[in-house]
Formats: sequence, C-alpha cells, structure tokens
Amino acid sequence: MDLYFIENLLNKNNDTIIELACGHEGMLQLAIEKARKENVNIHFTAQDCTQLQLPITSNFVFMTGNSFQHFLSNESQNALFHSVKKPLHPGEEFVFDTRNTILNCLS
Repeated sequence: MDLYFIENLLNKNNDTIIELACGHEGMLQLAIEKARKENVNIHFTAQDCTQLQLPITSNFVFMTGNSFQHFLSNESQNALFHSVKKPLHPGEEFVFDTRNTILNCLS
C-alpha cells in the first residue's frame, strides 16, 4: 500500500528524492552494489535522521516501513522533523507512515 501511495506522489515530482531510514549499513552496501549493476545514480549515506547533513536538497522526502516507530520520545520526533527541514525545500512534502496500536485493539 505504501508503494502505490508513494508512486502516485512521485508521478508529480521528478526532482531529487530523499528516502530516510531505509536500512542499516549492510543493507546500504547491497543497495550500492545493485545500483552500480543497474547503472542508477543514487547517493547513499548512513546518518542519524535527527542530525541530517546531506549534500542535496529536495522537494520530496519520505520515510516508510514504520521507521517513525524508532523515534520513541517527543524530543526525538521533534529532532527528526527539524532535521528533515534542512534538505527539504520550503513548502514541500515530508511523507512518513506510522501505525496506531490503539486501532488494533479496537478491531
């Protein structure tokens, strides 16, 4: 479901795209190798999402896979949001998913 939602948003955006919290160092190494084989130009970096220092900016930043659940306190969530503002062009979109465990209890 996330994939279709993100794809629809990306159809209107052909600028640089930033994906956050998409894997640990081992997963990033596999992604780097795959991108080289496919001849795809992607910049990969491992950073703390609450302290982003990226060499690029974008109209669209996204984080899926319930990665938001790793930011457990209001302070870490606020730090994430402030950090994402750095590479995000003013007025543009940061899209993330989260789950609501209360909804699971109600069904």
